[in-house]
Amino acid sequence: MKKIISLSIFFILTCAFGISGQTTNKAAEAALTKGYNAAENNDFNTAIINYTKAIELDPKFVFAYNNRGLAYKALKKYEESLADFTKAIELDPKLG
Repeated sequence: MKKIISLSIFFILTCAFGISGQTTNKAAEAALTKGYNAAENNDFNTAIINYTKAIELDPKFVFAYNNRGLAYKALKKYEESLADFTKAIELDPKLG
C-alpha cells in the first residue's frame, strides 16, 4: 500500500513541476488532485471516479491514466490497471 501511495505522490509532484504528462486544463488538474486525496485515504473507488473525470477533461493527461492504473491495481483489477499503464506509456514512452 505504501508503494502505491509513494508512486502516486511521485507522479503528482512530477506533474506539479512541469515534467511531461501535465495538463493545462485546470478542471482536469482539480479532478486529479481529488483522486489523489481519495487514494491517500484508501478510497480507491472514489479515486478512480476522479481520475476518470480528469481523463474525460483531458484525454492526454498521462498522470490521470497512471494514477488510475495504481488505484485499479490497489483494487486488484489488473486488466484495467494494465490498460491504464499501457495508455500512459503510449502517451509518454519515457514512462516505460
